[in-house]
Amino acid sequence: MKIETYCSNTTAANALSVTLGDSLKVWFSYKTCVAISYCGNTIVCENQWGPTTGKHLNAIDGGGAEAKALRMPREKFVSVCESMEQAGVRHAAYYPWHDEQSNSRSHAVITEAH
Repeated sequence: MKIETYCSNTTAANALSVTLGDSLKVWFSYKTCVAISYCGNTIVCENQWGPTTGKHLNAIDGGGAEAKALRMPREKFVSVCESMEQAGVRHAAYYPWHDEQSNSRSHAVITEAH
């Protein structure tokens, strides 16, 4: 397990990531999970908090217009994370999805139980 700071322009303790093994990394803004990467596939939550968390998210995905367009609504992000937890995160596949309500495009992770 490796714990490190990922954003240099904010308070270090509020921008930590945890890497477990070779395939799982989780980013936190303060004490909230805001992004997760499994087997190299990363999903990032939309910013619904404020400018400091916005800096954290930009440090994770680069913060460009395309990266921001791919950020997942919080409710969907939490659902994906819960699905990964329930499945035991044995297998994950990355697929594009379209959110009809917000008319936005993003990605999600499908997990398969072991």
